Amino acid sequence: MATPKSRTYRLHLSEEGTDAFLECHSRLARIARRFIPYGATLTVAMLLIEALDGPELCDELSAPAVIRLTGRIEHFVGASPLASALVL
Repeated sequence: MATPKSRTYRLHLSEEGTDAFLECHSRLARIARRFIPYGATLTVAMLLIEALDGPELCDELSAPAVIRLTGRIEHFVGASPLASALVL
């Protein structure tokens, strides 16, 4: 029986975006009281995004505070098969 494979995502973040991702990761790990993979933070973010309706998501993604999070620093984050299902 084959095991599901994780999928790796490429994130392009600014220094501010990298700091924000790490802060969210730390907060999620503290809530779980466990060391967690970075992909868990990415999966939670994707689940939250999926819960937004179209206009609300558009407003969120076009906000200046969010736009500043993107940048040229490239990060590779592996995520669970659940994240792969959310992308499709």
